[in-house]
Amino acid sequence: MGRSKSKYTKYKIMKKNRFLANYLPETCLYTRERLLLMLGRHKQVIIKPNVGKLGKGVIKISDLGRNYFFGKKQYEVHIGNTSKTFDNFQSMLFYVERIKDRKKNVIQRYIPLATIDDQLFDMRIMLQRKKRSKNWVVSGKAVKVTFEDYIISNACIQVKTLEEAIGESSLEGRVSVERLNQKIDYLSIILARHLQKYYKKDKEIGLDLAIDKYGRLWIIEANFKPMINMFMGMEDESVYNNILAFRKSM
Repeated sequence: MGRSKSKYTKYKIMKKNRFLANYLPETCLYTRERLLLMLGRHKQVIIKPNVGKLGKGVIKISDLGRNYFFGKKQYEVHIGNTSKTFDNFQSMLFYVERIKDRKKNVIQRYIPLATIDDQLFDMRIMLQRKKRSKNWVVSGKAVKVTFEDYIISNACIQVKTLEEAIGESSLEGRVSVERLNQKIDYLSIILARHLQKYYKKDKEIGLDLAIDKYGRLWIIEANFKPMINMFMGMEDESVYNNILAFRKSM
């Protein structure tokens, strides 16, 4: 029987590596009790299906604190580009359990992403290795910029290079693109080599990385058999062609 490729299984595997653990936002399997604990600890969390792609079923929940006039604790639930506010945990929970995926879900600490004109962005890093080779290569990088008011970059309005994104973002002048590129490459290769110990047959990983508003890198998740359509949206066609060339040698 093969090893599970669920989000939580991969998180636990990555957590075993001390270096990678520094880049992982806290993640756990969904229960009502854990949701309350995670909100108390982080104030903002993401709920998403344990198995799934394309950002389907992703919900953001925020602990807004107590209402100044009524003294009640409020919560905000954000899905897609809409949000609703609730006056207590139970009413929020009732709503969330109606709309969330019916299968297993995970709760992940929400990372406040860097922005371009108030639009969030994150990155997809393509990692590939050729047939009968153990050497992983970073074959492509793309920055995905969300539509306004969306919480995830799967609702993507633009695809940019890292250099373009940082130059236009809230991090401009505060982050060295050269150093960031080096750090991303190093982190990505360490991750690929570590996952290969557990998923020996896989030759391709789509790594979702986030840069928070302070310039810190975070591992959101690692995907096997990733979609590469986003790279077609880049002005530089060589990135997409490079990924395709690698696929032919796998």
